[in-house]
Amino acid sequence: YGDAVKALTAAVLLVPGDPTINDHLGDAMWRAGKKIAARFQWNHAITFSTDPEEKAAIERKLKTGLSEKPA
Repeated sequence: YGDAVKALTAAVLLVPGDPTINDHLGDAMWRAGKKIAARFQWNHAITFSTDPEEKAAIERKLKTGLSEKPA
């Protein structure tokens, strides 16, 4: 997940307002053990998103985080 965090961080710098990239960066950060940073990215994602379903999924992550085992 560390490599994913690096790649997604670079992507966020290129396209900072993309909710999907911020959401995935939050996921990678959570899995890498950076839970506060993950929530920060999810908050960005929910702010930038215009899709109600995407917002609902991100809100669930903000409330409960991700499961211990990846799907």
